[in-house]
Amino acid sequence: SKALNASGYNAYVTVFELKGRTWNRVRVGFYDTRETATQVGNYIRKKYRVQDPWVVKPSREETSEHIRR
Repeated sequence: SKALNASGYNAYVTVFELKGRTWNRVRVGFYDTRETATQVGNYIRKKYRVQDPWVVKPSREETSEHIRR
């Protein structure tokens, strides 16, 4: 996420557990439309060699915690 932040993206890490394993997600946001988020995701996939970026709508809690003002 540091490289993404240095490039001007609002990148942050969320942690979750699934089946006893801890996972870290690098999230990048926030975008007005799904189309814009998909375009940015495709660009990041190519530039940073990320496999299969997912475009999701974050919860209000996540948005309020990580949005840059």
